[in-house]
Amino acid sequence: MLARMTKWIGIGGALLVIATLLLGRSIWAKSDPPIAQQVADVPRELLPPSWDEPTQDPALAANPRAVGDQETSTDGATVSLQGTMTFELCAKAGTTTMPDATVVPIWGFALKPTGVACSDASVVPTLPGPTLEVNAGDTVTVTLHNALTENVSLLFPGQNLIPDVTGVAPGGIVTYTFTATNPGTYLYEAGTNAAIQTAMGLYGPLIVRPATANQAYDGAGSAYDREYVLVLSEIDPALNADPANFNLVNYHPTYWLINGKAYPNTSLIVGSAGERVLLRYLNAGQTNHTMSLLGAYQRIIAMDAFEIPYPYQVVAQTIPAGQTTDAIVTVPSGANVGDRFPLYNRQLHVTNVDAFPGGMMTFVEVPTAVTLASNWNLVSIPVDPNATPGTGAVAGPVERSPSGQPRSQGGAPPSEILASLNYDRVYAYLGCDTTDPWKLYDPNLPSAVNDLNTIDVTMGLWVKMNGPDTLTVAGSEPAQIDIPLCSGWNLVGYPSLQPRPVADVLAPIANRVLRVYYFDANDPADPWKMYDPNVPNFANDLREFKPGGGYWLLVDQDTVLSIQNK
Repeated sequence: MLARMTKWIGIGGALLVIATLLLGRSIWAKSDPPIAQQVADVPRELLPPSWDEPTQDPALAANPRAVGDQETSTDGATVSLQGTMTFELCAKAGTTTMPDATVVPIWGFALKPTGVACSDASVVPTLPGPTLEVNAGDTVTVTLHNALTENVSLLFPGQNLIPDVTGVAPGGIVTYTFTATNPGTYLYEAGTNAAIQTAMGLYGPLIVRPATANQAYDGAGSAYDREYVLVLSEIDPALNADPANFNLVNYHPTYWLINGKAYPNTSLIVGSAGERVLLRYLNAGQTNHTMSLLGAYQRIIAMDAFEIPYPYQVVAQTIPAGQTTDAIVTVPSGANVGDRFPLYNRQLHVTNVDAFPGGMMTFVEVPTAVTLASNWNLVSIPVDPNATPGTGAVAGPVERSPSGQPRSQGGAPPSEILASLNYDRVYAYLGCDTTDPWKLYDPNLPSAVNDLNTIDVTMGLWVKMNGPDTLTVAGSEPAQIDIPLCSGWNLVGYPSLQPRPVADVLAPIANRVLRVYYFDANDPADPWKMYDPNVPNFANDLREFKPGGGYWLLVDQDTVLSIQNK
C-alpha cells in the first residue's frame, strides 16, 4: 500500500490534484457508515488503497479482526492424531428434485452435528450419503441414529465386521467399530430390508486412503492428479412413493443418477491436458451400469477395492450392482481449454423419464485455470459452471435480492467451486447491498454463519489460501452479461477468457468510472495495481483485465458494466 502511495509524489500527484479540482469529482469512496461498520469484520488488507479511511471504524486500525478466526467443527465427523475416526449419521426421510421438477421422497443419511438432534430441520439427508474418508489402519467408529419409522442397520462391505441385518428400532442408536485395514473404494449401505432401503437412498461412499498421498492404492500405478467419487444409482418414483407396499417385481426406474443427480444437473469432471483423473465408481443401484467415455481411455486399476496386478484400458466398463471399480483417465495431451469428453451410461440410460438428454451422463472437461498464491488472492471465475455445453451463456442484468445475493443467475455453491483447494475462507463484496455488503464463506464455520451461498461470474472474490494452488473451473464463457454497479465501491469479476485493455472493457461506462484496483498476489512488493481514467496513462500500472481476476471498481453513480464476448 505504501509502495502504491509513493507513486503519487511529484508530477503524478500534482496532476491528480488538478484533475480533481477541475472535474469537481471526489476520487475517494463514498462515506457510508453501514459499510464502514462492515469493514471492521474483514482484514484491512482486502480494502483498496483509496477506501475512505476517515469514515471507517477507528477500532479497525488497532484490531482488524477476520471473521472465522475462531474455528468450530460441527460437521459430525471428528479426527484425532491417534488414527481414530468417529462419524455420527442420521437415517431420516427427505426429498430430492429431478431436472423435470419432479419431487421424489427419499430416505438418506446425514452427518449429525454435535448437540443437534436428527429431527432438527438443519439436518438434511443427502443422496448419496456423506463421503466417509479415513486412512488405512484407522479405527473407524460410526454411530447410526434411526429417525425413520422402521428398523435400520449399516453394512460395510469389504471391512472386517459382522454384518448387521437386524438393525436398530425407530428412535434408537447403534454403533459400529472396525479397522480400515486396506485402502480402496467401498460402499456403506443399509443392511435391513436392504433391497427397499438402498433403493430409497440409504447408501454412501467410504474412501480408505493409503499411506502415500495422491495414490488410490499402495501401488505406484494408482497415482493420480485429481479424483472424483461417482456413485451410480437409479430411482423408480413408484417405489419411493410407497416403499412399504411396493413389489420389487415391478421395479422400473425412470431416473438414472450420478451422485444423486440426473443430467443436466450432474457435476462436471475436470482435468487439464495430460493429467491423470481417478474415477471412483460405486454402483449403489439395483442393476448393473456400464460407463463409457468418448475420446479417451479408462485404465482399470481396481475392482471391489482389490488392486489388480495388470491394469487394462477400456472405452466402457461395467460396474455390477453393489460393487466398485477404480479407473484412471489420462486427459489427452493435445486437449484444449473447453474440450469435453462425454461420460455416459452405455445402456443408454440417458433420459429423465422420456426426455433426452438426461440421466446418467456428464463430461470430463479441460478447465480454465486460475493460479493462486499463499495468503490472499483477488480472483473470479471467468466461465459459467452451469452453462449448457456448446451454447455459451447469455444473461441480462443480474437480479439481486435485498441482501445483494444473485437470484436465478447460475453460479454454484462455494463448496463446489472451491472443492479442490486448501483454503481458509472466501469473501465477496456486493456494493449494491448498502446494509450488509460483505459476504463470507468459511468451510470451518456453521452454515448459519456463512452468507455467501453462491459464487457466479459477476463476483470478485477474496480467497485466503493455505498454500499455493490452482483453481480450475469448468463451464462456458458467457456470450454477454451485465454486471450492475452501484455508486461507490464494487468488487466484480471478469467473465471472459480473453484479456483486454482496461479502457476497452470500461469504454461503455468510461464517464462513470473513478478508479479501478487489482491485487496481484505474485508481486508482494507492490501488489496493488491501479487504473485511473483522470491521470496520464504512464501513472497507471493496471493495463488490462485478465481472465480469473477480481477488480475493485469505484463509480460515481449507479450504472451497468456490460461484458461482450465474441
